[in-house]
Amino acid sequence: MKNNRIRTGIFLLYPVYEIIQAPFIYITSWALDSGFREDLLSILIGVSFAAAFAGQFLWGILSDRIRSTRKIFLLCMLLSAVDFAVVWSARSDAVFAVSYTLLGLFVSPMLSIIDAWALDLFDYEGTAYGNARSVGAAGFAAAMLGMGYAIRFCGYIMIPIIAVLFSLIAFVIGLLLPDKKGGRSSSQGMSAADFAAIMQARGFLFLMVIIFLLGLTIAPPNNLKIMLIQQAGGDVSIMGVDNFLGYAVQAAMFAVAGHLHPRRPYLMFALFILMTAAGLASAAFAADIWMIFLSTLLIYAAWSVQITLLRQIIAAMVPERFHTTAISISDAAFTQLSGFIGLAGGGVVLGLFNLKTLMLLCVAVSLLSFVLMLVLAARQKQAE
Repeated sequence: MKNNRIRTGIFLLYPVYEIIQAPFIYITSWALDSGFREDLLSILIGVSFAAAFAGQFLWGILSDRIRSTRKIFLLCMLLSAVDFAVVWSARSDAVFAVSYTLLGLFVSPMLSIIDAWALDLFDYEGTAYGNARSVGAAGFAAAMLGMGYAIRFCGYIMIPIIAVLFSLIAFVIGLLLPDKKGGRSSSQGMSAADFAAIMQARGFLFLMVIIFLLGLTIAPPNNLKIMLIQQAGGDVSIMGVDNFLGYAVQAAMFAVAGHLHPRRPYLMFALFILMTAAGLASAAFAADIWMIFLSTLLIYAAWSVQITLLRQIIAAMVPERFHTTAISISDAAFTQLSGFIGLAGGGVVLGLFNLKTLMLLCVAVSLLSFVLMLVLAARQKQAE
């Protein structure tokens, strides 16, 4: 009975958290409508990536140090609720800039915390984890679609209402869930030597390089999608359809990935890097909107499996008491750091060349990460 209650709580927590992400994303639309400058928003999006990157390290290390993911999650959900209200009430550039940046610190890193928490409570059962992430992805797809209609019919006031309400709902669910079992069984805090031990784990740094390179290739098509759509003959109305398709296939693939128990996870990861490369190539040579849709389906499907495999690889590579920190580091490399650098570098490439050149460069880098993953797979096999 207790296990069923825990599973139900985790299965509710994922979509509730993902719903919080939707108003966070729509804040930029409200800010433009409210008169905040475009250049300020562009800078703040980049700064928010940097804040999320810092948050991955801060919350992950602190969680392992105090041996509690639950306390960190509850703190960030309360701070998020307050900060969403501050963002909405902001009337000056300074207040908006600080509060928006803090959302990146409080909201974005929490998925890593939830993942580490869920994996521990699920006893690292891949099927349960995959199904829970699947429900979360479906919740995000529905939230992104529903948020647009909510704003259309009720106005931007729905942003703070939904954000604060679901932050508090997530807080309540977190209160009802037990802490990590690993956290309750250990009283020793994490030291600098422990952190060094994570970085020195066999293959860990090499893996971080691989997923950072892969993340570099994903950031431009995900964040410059409107440019790809327009180049293929579509318009902004296609964005909602494209997002819905992407997160729908992501939900389905998380469910599938949860049932995968590969004997060679590194080789499986490499195969799905090839799927990412195929999606990038489809975007590079897109002659119509259907090739953009194909690109989105391939990239999002591959990402779902890659994240699941990454969790399994880290669980085997790093001691259990450091899993939250290791997962946070990997997510920082795979998403925040690569996103920040990938978008900055993508802007330079666009300025010098064109969008097709940028996408072809992404294909080349993804193939490099594929080769490096094969090298890591061979090294790990020799070490066994």
